[in-house]
Amino acid sequence: MPVLFLQVEPETTASWFDYVPSPVLLGVLAGIAVLAYAALRWLRPKPAPPPDRSSTRIDIERGVTQGPRTLIGPRVEVYHVPVRIIAIVIAPAGRNRPIPDEDQLRKIMEAFAPGMMQIVRSHRPDFFRWPGQLSVSGFAQSFFVEAALPGEKGAGTPWCAVAGRFDSGGQQYLIGLVCCADEENSLSHIQVDRSQQWLDIFRIREAGTK
Repeated sequence: MPVLFLQVEPETTASWFDYVPSPVLLGVLAGIAVLAYAALRWLRPKPAPPPDRSSTRIDIERGVTQGPRTLIGPRVEVYHVPVRIIAIVIAPAGRNRPIPDEDQLRKIMEAFAPGMMQIVRSHRPDFFRWPGQLSVSGFAQSFFVEAALPGEKGAGTPWCAVAGRFDSGGQQYLIGLVCCADEENSLSHIQVDRSQQWLDIFRIREAGTK
């Protein structure tokens, strides 16, 4: 009886070449990765640029006490301490707001405190106009740094700095005042978060009144 031999196909072993993606697929995957990276870079919030120090510098003479003793006319008090205003910084509240010009400054000063222009003529402070500021706290922090009061933030010296917001003609502005008294005091840095607080902190009194 003839013997039948079954022909068995030899097993095939897959080569590692069979698992390597084709060049076309590799190109597609690389393109997707590049596009995803570009999208993430575009969507990621951009960090705010550092402030231009040249636009916020406050150049004043701090080595000599410049109190109000020799001034004539109305006097300014910060928490009932007579002071002379050495420097004033004005900035609009909000991004991309225009910086006020000279004519606007007069109206803004009177809106801040009636009689302020008379004080300006008497105290002759240096004026600095800063670009728009986003918050009271951010403005105050920058202002206090640039004010660079002597000692420990002015405490125990005649110097103090006051910063906060106020309203003028339906617009919000930020103001910073560098002041100097005749005597040493503990005023230091004062931040005004609400416009109503100015009534308790900053006052203009007619000469001869108490």
